[in-house]
Amino acid sequence: MVTPIAHFRKLLGCFETLRQKGYISHNLQTNATLIDDDWCSLFKEFDVNVGVSLDGPLQTNTQRVDWAGRPIYDNIMRGIQFLRKNSIPFSVIAVVNSRSIELGKQLYDFFATLGCSYLAINIEEVEGVNLGTSQYLDDNRVKTFWSNLYEAWRDNPVIGVREIVAALKHIAGIVGAGSPHKVNPQPMDPFPVVDYNGNVVLLSPGFSGVQPVGYDTFVVGNVLQQSLPKLVRKRWGYDYVNDYVRGVEKCAQECAYFDFCGGGYSGSKYFGSGTTNATETAACRNTRQRLIDAIGESIVKEEGGE
Repeated sequence: MVTPIAHFRKLLGCFETLRQKGYISHNLQTNATLIDDDWCSLFKEFDVNVGVSLDGPLQTNTQRVDWAGRPIYDNIMRGIQFLRKNSIPFSVIAVVNSRSIELGKQLYDFFATLGCSYLAINIEEVEGVNLGTSQYLDDNRVKTFWSNLYEAWRDNPVIGVREIVAALKHIAGIVGAGSPHKVNPQPMDPFPVVDYNGNVVLLSPGFSGVQPVGYDTFVVGNVLQQSLPKLVRKRWGYDYVNDYVRGVEKCAQECAYFDFCGGGYSGSKYFGSGTTNATETAACRNTRQRLIDAIGESIVKEEGGE
């Protein structure tokens, strides 16, 4: 959004025929600080799905600052007010770390009144340039966070929560049809990411701009020189892609949570262990295992079990 709106509109216009035919959609994740009425008009014109990065109320957003180190919370909230004024639905991605892990209920209550339509929770982890330390969070604190968030949602289910929706769908499959919901096998999707200069990496946006240790490169080519489909077809020629598949195969054999997790994310594996050929990660424990444990136990309590 730092580009002029006219240029952004020109870029979106290149894809308009495909969008009108239903082949693609536009999704924008932003801190909302630059949103105004003009941007809202563009969002409506091209039916852009807007996601806002916001970690909760003021005290949980101390790490969100501008390039000068100044807090941007007020600017984020101003951008959200423009979205609401223009009746543009928006989702939120909130990062939870050691400073907010005790605030499951408070965070849900805040987002329930914010006006967002959907909430996604990311437990902070080491990935790319982020050197957060939440991979060391105690399992009990993480499970308590999910329990508190779930109970707050259960008491006031006015917005969808990505993790709760996924967990309940999985549990319903186990309890009801006997065939738990399985996530799509992640090795089947190479998830190409195009950098600002045309370089393409696969599997994780966290690999963009990173010079790996242990692999020659994450870059499989450049879209200014070869087509994206051709670059994706080259994926099996890269060790980090093949290693990821091997790691997921091991997860399928070893992990009781595999049907829910699907093998984990490549970025979490690499930045947590130095290789994509890994199994359990902090992200697995924090956002899959403890989530299922917490909601499962809460449901048992609701039904009078032990």
